[in-house]
Amino acid sequence: MTFVVDSHVDQVQVEASWGRYLRLKSDIQKKPDGAQALIWKRQPHKPDPLLIDLSEGPVGPMHPEPDQEVAVQGRIRKRPEGWVVTIFLLNQTEGKSRRIDEAWVFQPNLRVSHANGKPIFVRRFSRTADLSKLDPITREESETLEMLYRRQLEFAVGHGVSVHATIPEEGAEQATAIETSFLPEHEVKQQTPPTPADNADLAGVPLDMKDLAGMPKTDLVAGMRRMETAYTAWIDREQGKLQDPTERLSSHLSAARRTMTGCQEVCRRIHAGIDLIEQNPEAELAFRFSNQVMALQRVRSTFSRLVRKKEIVRV
Repeated sequence: MTFVVDSHVDQVQVEASWGRYLRLKSDIQKKPDGAQALIWKRQPHKPDPLLIDLSEGPVGPMHPEPDQEVAVQGRIRKRPEGWVVTIFLLNQTEGKSRRIDEAWVFQPNLRVSHANGKPIFVRRFSRTADLSKLDPITREESETLEMLYRRQLEFAVGHGVSVHATIPEEGAEQATAIETSFLPEHEVKQQTPPTPADNADLAGVPLDMKDLAGMPKTDLVAGMRRMETAYTAWIDREQGKLQDPTERLSSHLSAARRTMTGCQEVCRRIHAGIDLIEQNPEAELAFRFSNQVMALQRVRSTFSRLVRKKEIVRV
């Protein structure tokens, strides 16, 4: 794996662990003649951590266990963002020195941290992405995604394996540990629409499709005007973030301004759509009909799901 360490740090510790499976006699299983049966038994290896001084050049090979032919090896490079460290766990066992199946290592793992548990790992920047070579549409999309996910920092990259970074708290800009992982996991936060409790501007805004299909025209138009007002206020708040240093938008201003321009265009289209519904009876009828259809479809989908889960009985 490759990761970046703060340039003020002079040493990291590397914990390596792995397992071997040895062909041994069982104390429980017996052959038909009563002799001990041979079984495969896992032999765990978790030696003491290795301390690696940070200086430009090769690392190792260093053997966590002197009697084991497993080594930590890599290279350290000095870059403006910090120490760029690449390390591998190498199995140097020759098959001739033992049974071929006993020469393999299983569940290998590397974990890197500071001896005192300090957060020392900084964001890793990709040097391979040159957005200027992309077509305009793809470039704009890439810039927008980088802006949206600017707080999702990449601290390390795995080589033939996944990696997991441990951060001291949500939103932290430095990690305390980097570890390889063969079963990566990530919890995606549930996304729910805002409510009046989250945004007071949404109070009185009709959102239920059944209500939109049947409420009086004056209430319908007034409710949608409140939605337009709430959206306009939201745009103004988002616009103010462009000057807020805590939002980390200084390197994404082009994408942020382009996004705000798009939001303002959407707001103008919302205003024009409400005007059309207010002034054109056919547009009003089409709007009500579409909401009624979607409301019925949603009821049917909910009913079908509950039947499948056997939470209700279909009569």
